[in-house]
Amino acid sequence: MIVQTHINKLIIALKIKYGQQYYINQSQFYSEKLDKTCTKYTLHTGKPKEGEDFYSKMQLLEHLIFIYKRNEVEVDGRAKEHKPQTEEGST
Repeated sequence: MIVQTHINKLIIALKIKYGQQYYINQSQFYSEKLDKTCTKYTLHTGKPKEGEDFYSKMQLLEHLIFIYKRNEVEVDGRAKEHKPQTEEGST
C-alpha cells in the first residue's frame, strides 16, 4: 500500500466533496533521544502554526480518514435525515 497516494486522494476528496482545503508541511530534525533524523508532518488549513503534528505518514492518513468520516456523518447524515416533503392532496 502506498500511503502517500492515499493521503493525496483524501486531500483531493475533502476539497471536492466538502470544500475543505488541507496542506501538509514536512520538516526534518535530528533527535538525540533516538539518535536519528526524524520527520514531522504538519496538517493545516492555511496557518501552519495552528496545525496538527504527526510523526508518521500512517498517523496522518488515519487522521485524514477520521476527518473524512466525520464530515460524511455531519453533512451526509443531515441530508439523509431531512427527507423532501411530498405534497399532500395532489392528484
